[in-house]
Amino acid sequence: MARRRPDRHEESPGRSPGREAYIAWLGRHFGLAPVDDPGTVVEAARAELGEQFTAWLAPRVGGA
Repeated sequence: MARRRPDRHEESPGRSPGREAYIAWLGRHFGLAPVDDPGTVVEAARAELGEQFTAWLAPRVGGA
């Protein structure tokens, strides 16, 4: 059975303890914030880079 990924608003036991500090740092220094839907970023990268991106992603997420 596939594990459901936690919603971005849920507590996740696998999250790094420094995650919130890192997000704040990204915001201060680069004006960046986490995306609401990472799937849109993944699909944009897949559309632009095709198989090269899929091959890079697969070992990181257990198949793509």
